[in-house]
Amino acid sequence: MAASKLPSSRLRRTALPGIFDFEWSTLAGRLHEQGMTLAFDLGFRRPPPAETAFLHRKLGGTFMLCARLKARFDAAALAAPFLEEAPTGLASAGS
Repeated sequence: MAASKLPSSRLRRTALPGIFDFEWSTLAGRLHEQGMTLAFDLGFRRPPPAETAFLHRKLGGTFMLCARLKARFDAAALAAPFLEEAPTGLASAGS
């Protein structure tokens, strides 16, 4: 199980034709299930660093807002320029 790969792989696969439909996405539920597995089955009970937790809250909140607004847009095209500029260690982490 690779929770770090789940968001980016799902985003790429869904958004290739162009539009990602946040309203019908099951991404949040799947991430929750994998997080519970990591915490309770695999023993990852230590909290993440503060920077990671704050980033997670920002991304999660943005995702939930898009879902509530029933947003549909080309999320991969919006994220691509930022992912290309990521430092080397970060760009390869999702691969």
